[in-house]
Amino acid sequence: MSKKHTQSVFLRAFLQVVIVAVCMVIVAFISYHAVFWYFKNGHDKTAKSTEKVEDGIVSTAILFHNEQKESMDGIMLKMLQTDTNNVDMIVIPTNTELLAGSEVYSQLKEKSDLLPEPMTIGQIPTYISNAEESYELTVAALEELLGIDKIAYYETYNEEALKSLVNLLPEQTIEVPMVMTQTNEEEEQVTLEQGSQSLDGEKVNMLLTFTGYSQGAIDQAKMTAQFFNQYYKTALGLDETGKKEFYKQYYEIVSSNLGEKVITEYENNFIATTPVQFRVHLLEGTQDGQLYEVQSEQVESFIKEIEETKEAYTEEQDLSNLVVAPVTSSKDLAIKVYNGTRVEGLATEWVHRLSADGYQIVGAANENDQEKQHAIIYVKTEGMGLDLRAYFPDAQYITDPSLSGIDIKIVLGMEQARS
Repeated sequence: MSKKHTQSVFLRAFLQVVIVAVCMVIVAFISYHAVFWYFKNGHDKTAKSTEKVEDGIVSTAILFHNEQKESMDGIMLKMLQTDTNNVDMIVIPTNTELLAGSEVYSQLKEKSDLLPEPMTIGQIPTYISNAEESYELTVAALEELLGIDKIAYYETYNEEALKSLVNLLPEQTIEVPMVMTQTNEEEEQVTLEQGSQSLDGEKVNMLLTFTGYSQGAIDQAKMTAQFFNQYYKTALGLDETGKKEFYKQYYEIVSSNLGEKVITEYENNFIATTPVQFRVHLLEGTQDGQLYEVQSEQVESFIKEIEETKEAYTEEQDLSNLVVAPVTSSKDLAIKVYNGTRVEGLATEWVHRLSADGYQIVGAANENDQEKQHAIIYVKTEGMGLDLRAYFPDAQYITDPSLSGIDIKIVLGMEQARS
């Protein structure tokens, strides 16, 4: 073989190698950007979302995850009508019962043998350690409870995120129904006074996570509805520049399974929505002991009504059903404290604590019946002592007109010994 022929063969081979290498680089470049675009637009392994917002009703679950307690402090469903820009927010009490025969309960049962029966929707994170999995199961439970085929998206935030979200806007003024006391992360006692109050992020967090309301989780849900009604209407009342800035910061704070494309499309709806087009509702149901039971027929009818509304809302919503009645103080009533446990000195300890907070404690004694797990509060007249839920959120209330010499009798349980 001649030297010239050898060089020709070598050059052809070399060019072939170069061409193959260049092709591989091009393919790799295209593949990289295709994968990047795919994930950027919300197609991750946890997302149930689609690439774009479809026309009609788009539902998003909003979850307040208490990471310390491993529970939900709040659950809401946002329903956006993309044609009219109406937004309906449904607040779900966290003690809403999750039926043992439901599909979601069966899935939870496969993952944990410790499930209580009955169980509430707010307890799902308690038994599912993986946060994203607990969110998806909570969304699935909402679909079952509300009879909705698909809730495509969810947004979640913890305590710090909630505080940050609140502080994006000026302080909202809320009618606080009772005195609330809570210990913050620095182990300091923070008090929220009764009456009209302007609330920053820390105080709103107390308002929405407080467990001592006189009607428990129902009042908590009503206060959540009241606050977010004001909050979103304030945001929707901003000018276009203000709305865009608020919207950008909002999605820098929350975690969600919304892709960037969907968030952008939502922004257009947000800018076009007026304050009067935002409405907030409490999930239809009834309280049965410690549980809230969904009224399925009423809920189905209500959801259908939202879906069939084809005109933009133009009238202010009547919110009288969300008012939480103010609680009368018990500080001028005669109260006696009984120790319903075998823990020595527990009644005396609580006498000092309640006296220091201004309550009129007339004595302490031991309750000789079987040891109690939770406090029992006996009141002379129905409606008395509801402010004491701030100290005894799980207490049972019993009206006993035969109380002699006192207005309220508090029987302590083991729960108080542990607090």
